[in-house]
Amino acid sequence: MAKPDNTLKRKEREEKEEAEDGLKFVIDGAKLKCDLCTVPAGDLKVNYDTPSTQDKRTATVVEKDKTSLVFKGNCKKSPQSSSPCASVMKLADWKDVGTVYFQDEFPLLLKSTIKCNYGGVDIKITDSAQRNEIEKIDTTGAPVPPQEEVDVDLIVEFELLSTYDGEFGFDWLKCDDSDNILKIQTDDISNLEYVFDDTKLEYISVVTVPDIKNKIKKDYKKTALNIPYYAYWLSLMQINQEIKLNMICKPVKTGEDITKGEISFMKNDFYEVVIDGQKNENIKYTPDGMPKEITIKCIKTSKQVDITPINKNKKEVGKIIAVDNTNIFDLSVRLVCVVKDTPNKEAEISKLISDFKTDKIEDYLNKNSLNQALIKTTIEVDNKYRIAFDETSWDGIFYNKTGNYFTNRKDPAGGKVSYIDDDGEEQKNVEYEHILDKFLREYKNTFETDGKKFRGILLFITNINKDSNDKEGGVSRTQPVNFREAIVFASNLTNKSTYAHEIAHALGLEHTFWSDVNDVTELTKNETYLNDLKNGIKSNENTKETNINAKKSNDENIKKNAAAKKSNEEAIRIRKLEIDKWTMEMKKPTYPYKKEAQVRIDDLKDQNKKTKAINDEIDEITKRNNKNNDDIKLYNEKIDKSLKRQKDNLNVYKNNKYKFIKKSTLNIMDYSSKINILTHWQWEIIQNDVKSYYGSTTENK
Repeated sequence: MAKPDNTLKRKEREEKEEAEDGLKFVIDGAKLKCDLCTVPAGDLKVNYDTPSTQDKRTATVVEKDKTSLVFKGNCKKSPQSSSPCASVMKLADWKDVGTVYFQDEFPLLLKSTIKCNYGGVDIKITDSAQRNEIEKIDTTGAPVPPQEEVDVDLIVEFELLSTYDGEFGFDWLKCDDSDNILKIQTDDISNLEYVFDDTKLEYISVVTVPDIKNKIKKDYKKTALNIPYYAYWLSLMQINQEIKLNMICKPVKTGEDITKGEISFMKNDFYEVVIDGQKNENIKYTPDGMPKEITIKCIKTSKQVDITPINKNKKEVGKIIAVDNTNIFDLSVRLVCVVKDTPNKEAEISKLISDFKTDKIEDYLNKNSLNQALIKTTIEVDNKYRIAFDETSWDGIFYNKTGNYFTNRKDPAGGKVSYIDDDGEEQKNVEYEHILDKFLREYKNTFETDGKKFRGILLFITNINKDSNDKEGGVSRTQPVNFREAIVFASNLTNKSTYAHEIAHALGLEHTFWSDVNDVTELTKNETYLNDLKNGIKSNENTKETNINAKKSNDENIKKNAAAKKSNEEAIRIRKLEIDKWTMEMKKPTYPYKKEAQVRIDDLKDQNKKTKAINDEIDEITKRNNKNNDDIKLYNEKIDKSLKRQKDNLNVYKNNKYKFIKKSTLNIMDYSSKINILTHWQWEIIQNDVKSYYGSTTENK
């Protein structure tokens, strides 16, 4: 019998092994190759502090400069190959990388490549630096090692205590063993109603497209554990701040005895985890299946860092991501009192301020709400900042004197109204002018006559209610994105969460809901506004494109006319030369064709006159074209300004992408009876608004 040919099978096996090798993690000391280096072999040095693989740091996508990719030769693409690779190296991003996270970054694989934009070639990894060889050890006379204690396969989850009241930021996503979302914070996934689609630019119903809810996973960090596990997010604003959580240890395999396991925490220079008096790596906690109260203390500020529980074998069994708290976000708020202009106004203003201080609103904002986003709020309280309005002159416009409540200005005939907003832009054909705009205009006319705007939030408080039909105990808005005002009416003066809720609106947070089962108009109103915004953007973009095409046409005409004028001027010049020639001939006493010469001269002059008239007309046309171009430029500048405003407003929806059933969450932007928490993506939204429009960042000391 002939020997079977195993060449094909061997080739398939080799290809499979090669593919598997390509998926190896790359560690410190890996070997590189660049074909354009005079010394092609290079080394990969891992500078970023990452978890170890084979006792060496694991390489991630952040390693992409000359300190990480070390080549000792010169680049062949440089003149005469004279420049060291390190001096000309320009690296793009790594490709074909891993999909799990190491310190919140993707790891490099043996198959990963990175392009040097200077040389235009890919730098490859030729050796991952991982080793599988067993060292030759002389075991003669060596004692028999004890049997390794196998740890129980478990994970560590965390939860807030029942006493939590917004003292720190904490956010999490919980999934089942099949990676199906169960909860977002304490909110059941069934309460998620809509998710914003960045492609369609609209909120998609989860009922209609169930899979869209999985988009929320991208906003959390999936950790490489044995089951789907998403890291928890923690923010602590104060140095030495201590917080308490419940730690719950669970077996990966149902029914396994977790009391055989042991939990500790990785060494951490910034956060101290305390369990039964032991700290971090000294903790030796034996889980019993019950929630265990732990303490986490911020020892000193840090960039984003992981707080990591580990098992006996020093393997990660959970993760808390402590966000960067090296800087805090300073938010200035100015208190403005609004009362009727009566003999009792001073007493009313004094009471508003006194009650505000007694209720410790500033303390609440700094310790139980906005602090979750590392925002430090400073409220300026001075009774000079006030609006004392004449109730007779406001009556029927922004105030109902009979009922003693504020209203929005509407057209008595049922038509539309217009007004000038805080940015000086005219808002045309709107249903009403809100009392927000009236308060702000009154403030500006009194305290900003020099045109200098207060950089911060203007917080208006008043002892008068809003029209009950409007259902507003407080009010602010997210659009335009630099809107700087919030109002708290009489009904909600003692409701602390109203202050955080309305200020957060001004800082870019929308409601957590998109519809209201008790108000069928809510969904229609919201969708109409979003559609109007998108249509406005499309209209402006089309108009701008039309203007650009018109300018191109004008420019082409200007160019053609300039060429025609130049040709005409050359014809005039040539005719003048001929005129000069015949004129010289006619001056000769014996020239016999003076009559003919004069006819020719007159004809040439007549041609030049007509050509000059044509050039004059070209100049007028060019002048008009240039004027049209100037007008187009100014018009497009206005369109660009309008487009920026519109697109900024559209980004508000993109940022606030998840909508839940109304009153189903504990989120500060909901209408539940108890609200005290924000998500980590909400932290980022209001932080960015503080930096951009209302405050600044300072070092956290």
